[in-house]
Amino acid sequence: MLAGAAGVNWKDVSEIVDHVATVIAIGAAGIWAYFNFVKSRTYHPRMEMAASGEIRVSGRTKYVVPRVTLKNIGHSKIELIQRGSGYRIWIGGEGSSNDSEIKWSGGKPIFRMFEEHQWIEPGESIFEETRLIRLPKTSIAVKIEARLVAQVRRFPRKNSEWNSAAIAGPITEPEGVHMSKPHETWQKDEDQEKSDSWEKDKHEVIQETEKPERTKEWEGEKEGRA
Repeated sequence: MLAGAAGVNWKDVSEIVDHVATVIAIGAAGIWAYFNFVKSRTYHPRMEMAASGEIRVSGRTKYVVPRVTLKNIGHSKIELIQRGSGYRIWIGGEGSSNDSEIKWSGGKPIFRMFEEHQWIEPGESIFEETRLIRLPKTSIAVKIEARLVAQVRRFPRKNSEWNSAAIAGPITEPEGVHMSKPHETWQKDEDQEKSDSWEKDKHEVIQETEKPERTKEWEGEKEGRA
């Protein structure tokens, strides 16, 4: 009687409370999603790439078996791009007696990798080990440098690159086989500026999203090899 006299409609009050609770829940879910997907970069593409090499000796002839391993440690599928991807091999030889550092030569041609893989699934691991390359008799070590280009955003389109390098050696005939330890992998966006050690003149270049200069260099060298 008192509730009716006061004009209070408890049904309407309950609906208002439920509506407010729903709004609060949606807001809390939005905040959680922001910190989970944006701040913690849960679905940001993440990959680990490692380059290594195995030296094999047969009589007086030395060979290297390059190996590149790629693992998707993120939560999203990543599209691999052949243009601008590949690995190259540098040969280390002795310099003059005054040099404290090994001199590297070669770096060509650039070999393709992961040609049978258009993308890599979350948690998937793949590797490239399909070539046996003869080394000069004067070589004492080998450096393998790998570069992978992948699409990290579709709209607007954005590519990123992963780089890895490792040294196999020094080479001694009694060893027969030598396995190198993978070195650190680093990632950068293609449209950032960097001092490019891949260029002969070592000038600074701008990495463009669609047509990076280094991608043109890699593709030109691969076409020349073909």
